Amino acid sequence: MDLKDTMDLKEHLFLFDIDGTILDIRGDGKKALIRALELSLDIFIKDEISLLGGIDSVFFRHYFNEKGLSISQFDVYWKKFESLYIEIMSGYEGHNWCVFPDSMKNISFLGEISNIALATGNIKSGAMIKLEHFGLDSYFTAGGFGDKAETRSDIVKEAISSAETVFNRIFDKKKIYLLGDTQKDMTGAVENGINPVLIDPESKNKSNAERWEAKFYGNFTSFDNFLSFITNPSTINGTFFFDEI
Repeated sequence: MDLKDTMDLKEHLFLFDIDGTILDIRGDGKKALIRALELSLDIFIKDEISLLGGIDSVFFRHYFNEKGLSISQFDVYWKKFESLYIEIMSGYEGHNWCVFPDSMKNISFLGEISNIALATGNIKSGAMIKLEHFGLDSYFTAGGFGDKAETRSDIVKEAISSAETVFNRIFDKKKIYLLGDTQKDMTGAVENGINPVLIDPESKNKSNAERWEAKFYGNFTSFDNFLSFITNPSTINGTFFFDEI
């Protein structure tokens, strides 16, 4: 019997982070972001910055304020940044980019039997460049993005609201799952009262799962175990490691 015939997930919502969760663009996103910031704001960024769980608009606001520019000019500089970011990202597109094992299969599967949306710190246009390259953009008609948000919690809240509008229903928070790869993703889920799922394609953060308050831990290769569990849930204490079944 087909797995989708045994699962009732029509009332569930799955929110997907992109970088480090679904795919890896080999640092091109970071290079494009930094270069777009430098060119749009006429600055030079010499310090190392971490994009893990980061939000594009937060990075922009930080350097905009540091430059001492007038807030009345914010929109002008933001549009210039966004245009440059898209142009630079498009130039990098496809250079050794990859999707993690079974991520595409599970996105397609959940898109058929459930409700899916994005929850990413990327600006929407940047997110779509990445997804379009792998033919994944058509699966996502709702989401929360890094165009205006100040925290990951804001992004998750926007993603839920967007999904409820697009799918024309109110989701029970017990049936909403945030799939991400960083502590900030997990915190954003916890702060919105939904289920944090730590996806770890390269097995880097298993020791952090409980400390980061992840309710579930694993990867897309072992994702059937996770889906089987939430279809027929039982009480768990701490983190459920679905990669160990």
